Amino acid sequence: MADGGPNSFSANGHAASFVSKYIWTVPASVKRQALQLGLMLAALQFAGDVCRAQSSGADELFPRGSLFPCAAYSVGSGGNVSQARADLLRFRASGFNLLGPQYGLNATVLQDAKAYGLRAIYTVGADVDFLKEKGLPKSIDELAADVMAQVSKVSSDRTIAWWYLAQEELRTWRRDEMLYLERTTEAIRKADPLRRPILMYDAGHRSSAEMALTGLYLDFAAKGSYVNYSGHVDRRAWLAASIQQEVEAARKAPRKLTPLLIPEMFQNAPGGRSDQIGRWVRHDVVRGLIEGAKGLLIFSFARRANFEDYEAYFFAYQMITPVLCGARELGQALLLGEHIPAAVTDLSSGIKDLSIEAFGKTTLVPAVGVRAIRHRGAVYVLLANSTGKEISGSLKGLPVNEPTWSMIISPIQPDSLNKAHFVLGPWGTLVAKAPLPK
Repeated sequence: MADGGPNSFSANGHAASFVSKYIWTVPASVKRQALQLGLMLAALQFAGDVCRAQSSGADELFPRGSLFPCAAYSVGSGGNVSQARADLLRFRASGFNLLGPQYGLNATVLQDAKAYGLRAIYTVGADVDFLKEKGLPKSIDELAADVMAQVSKVSSDRTIAWWYLAQEELRTWRRDEMLYLERTTEAIRKADPLRRPILMYDAGHRSSAEMALTGLYLDFAAKGSYVNYSGHVDRRAWLAASIQQEVEAARKAPRKLTPLLIPEMFQNAPGGRSDQIGRWVRHDVVRGLIEGAKGLLIFSFARRANFEDYEAYFFAYQMITPVLCGARELGQALLLGEHIPAAVTDLSSGIKDLSIEAFGKTTLVPAVGVRAIRHRGAVYVLLANSTGKEISGSLKGLPVNEPTWSMIISPIQPDSLNKAHFVLGPWGTLVAKAPLPK
């Protein structure tokens, strides 16, 4: 799906504390001022982080390393030069660590990534449009050679973290498209001595069986999970079913696939419900992580005409990314921690399960998603209410009887967690940790 054309806020601990603790209790104009202060301070810290990382052989992004990947399509696209620079600066300062896919800006993605201390997703692909043409425009050997030449030209540049296939949503029932996918991914791997992973965007309606077929040649299970765009604004449990398709595809495919969460940021809130964007974004990201996503790739940060809710969406995402991306603790717990399967929720009120008709089947999704992880002497818990009503309940099966919680992401009222008891407002989320007994 193409466009046209944690680091936390901890450079100053007091600024970080202010942003995280009070940001949801003050007017919007004050929120933006506080956030700008945090970004300015963080930008200075990140400049030092980048220099240190480059000089010390920093860890690689997942799946090649242990850094949690956070990216967005088309950063700096759709505005003037000064706006593009500002967008790139705050992108890095908000914790994002991976630039791209950039579509029309792919020619400058490596230059921009280096300038702003980021890694890059580099797009390659032969000159073929399967939506306009029937069959291949020239022999598959020639097309594969074109792609190999593109990769060879930049393969020595370690700024590149992942490859992105320009042709998206290739259809499993079209022999020429699957042949193209097979041969071009083969060409990429032959031309890349570092064997960096290959990503292709799959359509949001794709099932696990379809993604397992494209997954024969790729390294990611990556489909759009656009809840509002897909018509599920008040049935956000669809997001859980969507990520479950990726996780199932990863189990079915012979290659090891990494599930990615690709949430939305490209249209105004339906029905003028802009005040709910913060809750929607939190829900979609946290529920996606609960279901097993191991990377975040937002579609998209392009500046579109009449997209008045751009800043509201950006603000909502950057309240999460500073604690998730890179080597920050939430991302590290998700990638490296030990899953606690015994942890469950006991709901005292509200709906317990939701029936989702999608992806060619009926799926029962828990109304409240939960994931508990043991990591570095602490238990981490993620909770997400996928209904539009308040739900309360308790946590069962944790490895600590009387947990003392600290919030990793500051909750929005009425969301709360006291020992084992929780309250979640509509689309509410909680992300917390508690020390384990020694």
